[in-house]
Amino acid sequence: EDVCADPDLPREEIAAALVELVDKSVVRFAGDRYRMLETVRQFGAERLREAGAEKVAETGNRHLAHFRVLSREVSREWFGPRQAVLLTRLGEEQANLRAAMEWSLTQDGQAPRGLRLASALYPWWIGGGHPGEGRRWLGRLLAATDPLDPVRTQAMWVEGFVTSVDGD
Repeated sequence: EDVCADPDLPREEIAAALVELVDKSVVRFAGDRYRMLETVRQFGAERLREAGAEKVAETGNRHLAHFRVLSREVSREWFGPRQAVLLTRLGEEQANLRAAMEWSLTQDGQAPRGLRLASALYPWWIGGGHPGEGRRWLGRLLAATDPLDPVRTQAMWVEGFVTSVDGD
């Protein structure tokens, strides 16, 4: 709902649209997640591109914003009773997190948002056993961010911490 809702598809219509797609076997409901075949995802991405660059940018920015919210939740609640839940959720969302960070690298002015996302994920990079991946994302995003942007301060600390944990 956070990502797909827009004037063409209001938030209150998304659940019904998903049910219809499940009924037609276009999307599969598994536990608490909706899944689709890669070919279906590619078809949807093509349809989004056909809707225009503005629609693509709006959707990509909403996707990035949605996962920034999750990353802040991880940063805030990792050291607490929800750690196992967050660990599982991040594993399920790993491809989406990667897509959000990649999106931020391809859009003018969005790298700082991606850098905030990658920085807030430091508990996942370390506690989830992904320090090398964390280093790669932080390095790419730092390189794409203005050297005077204050968001770099925390990101450089996180990069140093993750690098240390990674044994370098």
